[in-house]
Amino acid sequence: MQRPSFKIICWGFFLGFIQIPICQLLLTASLHFISATFQSITLNTIPFFTFIGATLFGQENLNFFTIYGQAKTRGVLLSFGGATAMVLWTAGPSSYNQNSTSLPSNAGLGSIRNEVIGGVMVICGAIAGASWNLLMGSMKKKYPAVLSLTAMMACFGTIQTASITALFERKPSAWKIGQHWGLELLAIAYGGIIITGLSFYVETWCLYKKGPVFKSAFSPLLIVFSFILDTIAQGSLVNLRSLLAAVMVVGGLYMLLWAKAHDNEEGTAKEDESLNSLLSPE
Repeated sequence: MQRPSFKIICWGFFLGFIQIPICQLLLTASLHFISATFQSITLNTIPFFTFIGATLFGQENLNFFTIYGQAKTRGVLLSFGGATAMVLWTAGPSSYNQNSTSLPSNAGLGSIRNEVIGGVMVICGAIAGASWNLLMGSMKKKYPAVLSLTAMMACFGTIQTASITALFERKPSAWKIGQHWGLELLAIAYGGIIITGLSFYVETWCLYKKGPVFKSAFSPLLIVFSFILDTIAQGSLVNLRSLLAAVMVVGGLYMLLWAKAHDNEEGTAKEDESLNSLLSPE
């Protein structure tokens, strides 16, 4: 295994800071100011930001006027539109007023201020998530050891998050586990082992293999899976509009993957051509 240099360790520190304290911590804290519906809609912009950034920085080949370039662009937009429509149709218009209904009638300015603060936090979190995708896409050339890099990011991110939390939560009572300590410990263990540990590793491995656009293209499926699990577990009614939105998400993802498969075929063909030119006698 390649031994990390001081520069790679600094990169691990920086990438862990972007993904955990900035992205995840900001998104979690934003729920104190805005509704989960608004956050879900904003998070659907991560694939779009990633696609634009990867195209600008040369990590994604986009021949816009070809059928494959059109498929990539329309696939990203279709998935974004489908996921947004599913959130809106499932939640309904009452979800946007969950913060304002708990406030008195003369607290309009406070409600607007909360929405602005929460909106800025979730937008910064989405941009941080897209930036992490792009930076990780370029890290595979600098440090190909996926598991080692994942461990560094998780370790540094945990230390950074604990330090930030200690600055804002100075009361000892805030650190105590409540009455349902078993359930809370299970949630903490699940978040640390599955979400931060295993998920980090799988996402990093996917970025190394297929690039940032491929990885972020699957983000809208989180809303589809949540809708399916909610329907099965809670017995929620399935409506035609939600099914149509799910079809839009899957259709947009299929268009993008179809175009990406063509890119892989072109790359393989070029590698074979270069290899044949080296092996063929002059």
